[in-house]
Amino acid sequence: MLVFFVVIIGLLGTFVLAAAGLTYIVVAVADRHACPVRVPATMLLGYVAGLLFVWILVPRNWTLPFWTTLAATVNAAKYGHPVEHAAEGIVIWMMLGAVVGSFVGGSVAHLVGEFLRRRRVVQAH
Repeated sequence: MLVFFVVIIGLLGTFVLAAAGLTYIVVAVADRHACPVRVPATMLLGYVAGLLFVWILVPRNWTLPFWTTLAATVNAAKYGHPVEHAAEGIVIWMMLGAVVGSFVGGSVAHLVGEFLRRRRVVQAH
């Protein structure tokens, strides 16, 4: 059950974030927000940070580099089924970490933006 949850959140979350980031930028530009790229930029940074965080947690006995791990997820003939299966698991967990990192990054950027906006309003009065 946990694996199913991780796969759904990792895959769907990645696709939703790609579409939502572009939509957010378009809406923010249309509404003339002061900094329309703050939230999407921090979401992207959080996505990369979450992905790298999970990659750092991969056990030391996994000897394949990052790009080879990605290639092994789709090439059982070259790397063998056990390696392909392990690589798929690593990539799915990396995607989950990336989605969580993106959510955290976007939330922090939004909260900081709200804090700065409220501080400007208080100083103006």
